Amino acid sequence: MLKFIKTFTLPVSIAFGTIIYLIFYYVPFLDEPGDVLYPLIKDMLPWAMSLILFVTFLKLNYHEVGIRKWHVAIIVAQLAMSLGCVALINGFGLENEMKILVEGVLICIICPSAIAASVVASKLGGNLTEMTTYTVLSNIVAVFSMPLLFPMIEKSADLTFISAALIILNKTIKILLLPLLFAASVKKFLPKVYEFITGINDLNFYLWAIMLAVVTGVTVQNIYHTDISKVFLFWIALSAAVVTIVQFVLGKWLGGMFGNRIDGGQGLGQKNTTFAIWCAFTYLNPVSSLAPGCYILWQNIFNSWQLWRHEKKAKFKIW
Repeated sequence: MLKFIKTFTLPVSIAFGTIIYLIFYYVPFLDEPGDVLYPLIKDMLPWAMSLILFVTFLKLNYHEVGIRKWHVAIIVAQLAMSLGCVALINGFGLENEMKILVEGVLICIICPSAIAASVVASKLGGNLTEMTTYTVLSNIVAVFSMPLLFPMIEKSADLTFISAALIILNKTIKILLLPLLFAASVKKFLPKVYEFITGINDLNFYLWAIMLAVVTGVTVQNIYHTDISKVFLFWIALSAAVVTIVQFVLGKWLGGMFGNRIDGGQGLGQKNTTFAIWCAFTYLNPVSSLAPGCYILWQNIFNSWQLWRHEKKAKFKIW
């Protein structure tokens, strides 16, 4: 059983989060505890992401930090696809459900790389420092690109570049910069604490697996309580699945051009969907937030397959 859980950590986390939510939903006497826990869990997520980043930053080689060619290639591809979505909405005058579908695809593309992307990339044999550097860069790109593009498709949104950029930057600084500074301080001034934390194998991976269970439960809750038709929900889930595959494949191809296929795939494919859901709900049509909600499940199913395949390759040397 322990071997199974270790091998299929991500599917187990997804299943666990789903089951826990359904238990709270269908067991009547858990309604009140659920109402109390739900806001606490949502408030906990940013701190959990910061903790994962802190553990990841401890392992960084700061002398290797720098912008690489594959970073630029992935960012250009991300911006090009985002502009394509905006052009599609405005060029064809999309409205109602079609517009919501494209907005959902847009937010899945334009949102920054996930904090856990470096965790998965390192387990797949990628470069932790280069992947983490890209995560920081992609958040900086999001700070400037989202306030520019969102008003082009949601004219009624009360959104100015400065105000939106400051809001997004504030969230980014809390989640990214503070863990980075704290990790650098611990590494320099508390060497015994540093050695203890970094000595725990795959700590950041298992922390992420715990957070994935929580995020999955929140995602299932959002899908369960949506008022849209099942047919339209199917199309949103399908569009999220397609954009998941496209981004992972394109990222691997672009990264491979510069000798970093693993990090390229994770950088473009694995997204900060929690942040994407917040942005979609705040600045776009709230229904479009279901797309990154579905993206959570698809990207982690793909990650599960990648990790399983990598383990098989290492064990049997047949791939």
